[in-house]
Amino acid sequence: MRAILRVVAALSLIGAAAHCNQPPEPLSGAALNHEFESIAVGRAVIEFPCPQQDLSVVDEPGYAYRVTGCGFYATYECDYDNATGDSTSSEDNYWIYTCDRAVQDHGTPLDAGHE
Repeated sequence: MRAILRVVAALSLIGAAAHCNQPPEPLSGAALNHEFESIAVGRAVIEFPCPQQDLSVVDEPGYAYRVTGCGFYATYECDYDNATGDSTSSEDNYWIYTCDRAVQDHGTPLDAGHE
């Protein structure tokens, strides 16, 4: 009986060690939406001649965000991917969140038909 308990304890430790090497779960729901909105606004602050407080964000289908402000607009398509370092340490496993300007959208000035 003690031998069986030792085997069960050893298997539990192996399972716990394997779990430590797994990457953390990616953001989801409202936290993911907030992360993507923050990235899209950050990109627009750099690309538009406009302060952050004058920008507004509208969620579009998928992980797309349309940012408008100061007469400019751009749509950013966002995504995330797992980036794993060279070792199996959990500190080397993490998620990268990115937003790129949509191909068809060049951040053109708004006209009466776009806003």
